[in-house]
Amino acid sequence: MSGVVRGWLGNVTDEYWVTVEDDEALLAHRLGSDEDAWSVPNVAGCDGVGSVDRTVMTDEVLVAAFTCYEQPEGEAPVEMTEGQEFVSGFAGFDPSTGDELWRTEESAGTFPGDAHERELALHDSGLVTAYYPYGQIGQIVDPSTGNVRTLDEGGVLWSNRDGSLFGVWDERTRDYWTEEAGGGVRERFRANDTGAAESIINGLQGDAETVGLEGGVLHMAESIPAGAGESELAVFEGFEETVPVMFTWDGEALMEIDDVYVVPGAVAVSFIDHAGRSGVIGLQ
Repeated sequence: MSGVVRGWLGNVTDEYWVTVEDDEALLAHRLGSDEDAWSVPNVAGCDGVGSVDRTVMTDEVLVAAFTCYEQPEGEAPVEMTEGQEFVSGFAGFDPSTGDELWRTEESAGTFPGDAHERELALHDSGLVTAYYPYGQIGQIVDPSTGNVRTLDEGGVLWSNRDGSLFGVWDERTRDYWTEEAGGGVRERFRANDTGAAESIINGLQGDAETVGLEGGVLHMAESIPAGAGESELAVFEGFEETVPVMFTWDGEALMEIDDVYVVPGAVAVSFIDHAGRSGVIGLQ
């Protein structure tokens, strides 16, 4: 998924580093000292089981995804129970003070555990996207206003720089389309329309990682065997054609793909091999 923020190390400004403490509190550490700058307890704001599941930070807003649900006393855990009532929302905070700027309690997902596992990404456009792996649905969050749009299906893999166009991937059906901010679909392919892709993707080593682009999706191999020579590093499945991406690997150790990032004008692929070497491959 394209984005510049992943994991806790992304929640850093010039002055603060924000972490989650005890599952449901935010704590800002002042960089360069042992001083805690501010904290926000009970972010979910509930009497039941509350948690902060993920956070991402822009220059202006820290976005926290939270979940809240009731766990009946003496009963088995209900977080993976379909039909269990829960709240999954987002809250925006001032990164310098911890003051709450907005709150949206618009539940999505199929049960509390789905909200716990949602993935957040911050895109170059400044918008935040969420994906719920069990429910296989996505959301688009505007950090400046707190407005949330829930997609009917799939999750956002790509967006253009001004946030007016999104690339949406449905992992279940393997359909991909570009969708305008207002909801109109611009281009789309369906898995059964691109039969050539399936056979090529099945030939990739390991479980393919999929990244979104304006013209389609790129499925990356997980690894390339030692001394493989010219082999398929990836498959580009586009709106107009499907083509393999070939790469020559004569190394004496297995090459494993580490991370894949969409950057302006290219896809940057970092790799490591079992001989201890690492590097970056640029794809256009």
